[in-house]
Amino acid sequence: MAESTGNRDLKPKVGMVVALGEEFRYVMAGLDRLGDFEVNQRVYYRFRVPGSDVMGVLTAMDEMGLTEAAVAVKDLVHEFKVSLVALVGTAAALDDDLPLGDVVIASEIVDYLYQAKVVDDPNNPDSPEYRLAGTNWKPSADLLRYVRNFPRREATESLAEQWTRDGHTGCRIAEPERPDEGPQYHVAPVASGNMVIGSQAFKKVIKAHNRKLAAVEMEAGGAALAAYPQDGVDLIVVRGLSDRAESGKTATDATRDLDGLRNAWRRYAVGNALRLLTTMLADPGFPWLTRHEPEQRRGRGGAGPVGGGLQGRMLGPALGLAAGLTAGYGLGHRVADDVAREQDPAQDQPAEPVHETQDQGGQGGQGDGEPRHRDRTAEDTPDEVGTNAIHHLGDLTALVDRTDAGGGFDAGLV
Repeated sequence: MAESTGNRDLKPKVGMVVALGEEFRYVMAGLDRLGDFEVNQRVYYRFRVPGSDVMGVLTAMDEMGLTEAAVAVKDLVHEFKVSLVALVGTAAALDDDLPLGDVVIASEIVDYLYQAKVVDDPNNPDSPEYRLAGTNWKPSADLLRYVRNFPRREATESLAEQWTRDGHTGCRIAEPERPDEGPQYHVAPVASGNMVIGSQAFKKVIKAHNRKLAAVEMEAGGAALAAYPQDGVDLIVVRGLSDRAESGKTATDATRDLDGLRNAWRRYAVGNALRLLTTMLADPGFPWLTRHEPEQRRGRGGAGPVGGGLQGRMLGPALGLAAGLTAGYGLGHRVADDVAREQDPAQDQPAEPVHETQDQGGQGGQGDGEPRHRDRTAEDTPDEVGTNAIHHLGDLTALVDRTDAGGGFDAGLV
């Protein structure tokens, strides 16, 4: 790490990324600011989450977009070893039933422009046809379970209710636009791409890609690309809805608050998003992950072929599969473990937990009905198949997952 003006001892738990200078002002107004410093030509801002001892560091992007977000997140994780990256700011509503000022926490990030294609429409030569492909990522199961149950659990229900009341009380939008009720938050898929959307027609294109998409923005896809391949790093995307991604966006942005200031909806939306995020981060029950250095992770890193590279990662499971198909589960499991230990002695050490959780059947997954990998679900393996060999396939899949250098990265096509 480069010289950081006396901040070498800084050990933040969360790294926060903000896209716009305007949003930066709104966000910093809601944090306990502790100074700033520069590392490798990037300025960072120290903060404490209000009402807690949780320390964090924030960086503001110079430009919007996936690339800038990916670089910012990569720098944060590399410099400060944070286990949580938080992307906070505004988004446009894709669901017309969601009120402006409400907040969306991403249950899934969909880079809808990934490998997209534009072709001529034979029925309308003057209008191109968009064919979307996409790639997607999901947070860890623990994080998803926490945000979904936050307003229902006995320990946090009152916190969620207070967040809603404070949002209504603090709303500075004048009548008749002022919301009748306080904000709500929604855990739903978020679309991300390098386009500013101001078209009702294009909103329909995006919604046709995934009818459950609640909001669209321009940074989460890049943040996910940088965060999820890192072991022990989670990403939470918290977006306040400030417009509806249609031609009336300019008029919405021109809305003034009770003080006569423009961009009232963006100020309100960012404020709601930040307060929700900090309320959760200050909760003692928030599911923080633990970062592990490569030499501490079972089956990751190291000089042996099992510890690094696809060939090594597949060798143990492949031999275990061969033995399992001929001699049953027990022998196959022992062969896989013996090969792993021969190629990487460090595997004799106890394994530390990472993203994945396991059920009693040994399947690698996330629990709570949210598999990290789209093509590895509970439905893929029958409950009763009558042979140990088939059951062993699930165990081998779990072993591959645990030795996958990508960690919690999910690049399943949508």
